[in-house]
Amino acid sequence: MKRSIFFFAHYDDEFGVYEDIRIHIAQNIPLHIVYVTSSSLNGSKNIIREKESLLVLKKLGVDRRHISFIGKELSIPDLALKNHLIKAFIRCKSLIKKLGDVKTIYTHAYEGGHPDHDALNFLCSKLISTNKSIVNGWQFPLYCGPGLIGPFFFLFKPLKSNGKVTRKKIEKTYVRLYLKLVFTYKSQIKTFIGLFPFYLFHMIFIKNYIIQKINPKKKYERPHKGKLLYERRGMGSFKSLQLKMNEFEIWLKKSSKLHQVKKI
Repeated sequence: MKRSIFFFAHYDDEFGVYEDIRIHIAQNIPLHIVYVTSSSLNGSKNIIREKESLLVLKKLGVDRRHISFIGKELSIPDLALKNHLIKAFIRCKSLIKKLGDVKTIYTHAYEGGHPDHDALNFLCSKLISTNKSIVNGWQFPLYCGPGLIGPFFFLFKPLKSNGKVTRKKIEKTYVRLYLKLVFTYKSQIKTFIGLFPFYLFHMIFIKNYIIQKINPKKKYERPHKGKLLYERRGMGSFKSLQLKMNEFEIWLKKSSKLHQVKKI
């Protein structure tokens, strides 16, 4: 059976797709979870956050053997994935080849909420476009802030620029489970205190999860007009991310040409 890979920038980012992970397990669809940064600002191991995510995934039924920590292995710091796109791409590409039969990739939406999320969306689009066989890509929104000021944000708000929105209802039984699971991230209590009221409202009254197709031919411009949420929070600028994406594009083209020459 064809396999799905979930690429997350940080530990705990899986909270955005609990339902999709659960469905994969329930339907016996092979899956693999990959964390692409170390989730610490200096690139060191973040054992506490890692254990929290492992516990959540275990409760969802994910086998430990189907989880990879590329960010930890490569010492990629939180907020700095853009500076390590090439080595992350090479390692992810190698993993896809090793796993085999990959049909679908899930990752963060390109939404301006966090620079690592946007960098990973870009990275996954390149993994899809350079793969020999057809791979479907899906992106899930977490948080963004178009039209807002200061630290304010929207939770699970899909951007029109990311294409058609697919919404799927979550059953009450699983709503209760997911509300319990977010309390597992005790080390991130400050973050989840801010997120939880919006998460609670969404799960109680809206009860759905949202995904959008990834367009691998997408031109990676500013996700939306005005300052991005991560810019307002002092987590970097879009200009610096765009520079690194452009550098990666140049490297990828050179690498592709070199590969073609070797074939000849």
